[in-house]
Amino acid sequence: ITAMMLALIIPLSPGVAAADDDDSVYLSLGTSLATGTIADANGNNILFSSLSYTDQLAAELDDVEHVKLGCPGETVATFVNGGICYTGGSSQLRVAEATLARGGESLVTIDLGANDVLQAQPDIVACGADQLCVFTILSKIAAGIGGVLDALHAADPDVEIVGMNYYNPNLAAWLGHY
Repeated sequence: ITAMMLALIIPLSPGVAAADDDDSVYLSLGTSLATGTIADANGNNILFSSLSYTDQLAAELDDVEHVKLGCPGETVATFVNGGICYTGGSSQLRVAEATLARGGESLVTIDLGANDVLQAQPDIVACGADQLCVFTILSKIAAGIGGVLDALHAADPDVEIVGMNYYNPNLAAWLGHY
């Protein structure tokens, strides 16, 4: 559904509507959602499938090179510094910046932050009813994502970035349907 919604919205965007030249790039960034991580019949993760929302969106866009950089388990820190899929001084951010620096018309989708929230869950639980404590933890995550967006815009000030919304992976557990 997300890809369908984007397919309806993106053609209205000036930078992507004219995406019929060889310089047009769709850069998909983020976590396991961007990579198409799915479970097989036994519940084992298939980490890189062609079934992600990014693949669905790319199929709707004409004459656009899809550069798929997502990484399962990525956090803001590993997005910036590497360490999971990107090692040896590389990171998803560095590769994205280099791709955007090539120029041409670009679209970026990004889903980032859910793994940070999952990692922070023990600290959030420890906050108890202290809303300021929870807000402080979530604010640090939001600031990190803001820094990522600033860096992407610095690499290409004209790039269109669409932030993807998350489902709440803890909701099923909270409801007892885990």
